[in-house]
Amino acid sequence: LHWSLAMFVGETIIDSQTITERYFAVAVLFFGFVFSSTLLGSLTTAMTRLQIISSKQSAEMSQLRRYLLNKGISRPLAVRVQRNAQHALQEQKQNMPEASVSLLALISDPLMMEIHFEIFARWLMEHPFFSCLNETNPAGIRKACHICVMPLSLSNGDVLFSDHEAPTHPRMFFVQKGEVQYKQESTDTAELVMTGQWLCEPVLWTTWRHVGSLRAVTETRLLALDAEKFRGLFSGSADVHMAHMSRYAMAFCEVLNQMDKSELTDIGDALSEDLCDIIAWAFPDLEQANMVEEEPRVSFSLASRSFSPDASVSFDSAIDVKRSSSFNRQSGVA
Repeated sequence: LHWSLAMFVGETIIDSQTITERYFAVAVLFFGFVFSSTLLGSLTTAMTRLQIISSKQSAEMSQLRRYLLNKGISRPLAVRVQRNAQHALQEQKQNMPEASVSLLALISDPLMMEIHFEIFARWLMEHPFFSCLNETNPAGIRKACHICVMPLSLSNGDVLFSDHEAPTHPRMFFVQKGEVQYKQESTDTAELVMTGQWLCEPVLWTTWRHVGSLRAVTETRLLALDAEKFRGLFSGSADVHMAHMSRYAMAFCEVLNQMDKSELTDIGDALSEDLCDIIAWAFPDLEQANMVEEEPRVSFSLASRSFSPDASVSFDSAIDVKRSSSFNRQSGVA
């Protein structure tokens, strides 16, 4: 062992006596030289790369501080901005943005669709509607993940939407990480919305005005489902898929209009009896075939009531009906 370690650094403590021993000693010396050079080069490269990245981030943070100082930004707001910037840099390390991976631009569109499906679908499947949609229209849910879903980050204290606000860019949200606080004017207490829950589903099916305010209480990561892209994507679907979408949309709006104003909320509830009834009515083929998970999060029992909309109405028509004067609840549904 002593001789082997000495050979790595070129020290000779035992002279070679035969030509075979000399060949062996030369081979060990050469191997030791290559190994030590490779190891040293790798360590030096890694340290240099880390130093470059660190210096780049330090320069960016220094530039941000100078900007805030030159514009006369108040200290509390400047601290929030810098904390948010640091959090964004940390998020980039842990969750590499798709735009920073140049080779993804060369990947075929169908493969990118599969990638987005595996990234986003598990969060959308928390909602029973998307779980059923995946059973009846797997191609459609993949397109939705590919076209309609985008990640969104919030810093502590950020307000995503406010009470009575009509969203100019309607989106449904799924909480991936962190906690957000939802509060309505009619209540004194705020409700925490945590990982696995969703918000603002009505924007998918009707013209909606928020009935509460949402504020991040931790560093939060969300998924945003674009309502306009979602409706546009499925407007040209096959008749069988259009029927499911139309039935769900009309039943959902009917339930909203039957609610009292004080019962309206932006928060979704997977265990809601109304949602179970809507799912069972909108997807009767799944209900009859018992096409549910082995350990479902929601029990899709037979609908305890019937809904008035005609199942044959198309998804486009459903959108028009939702926006007609028959939906007269001003605070929530147009």
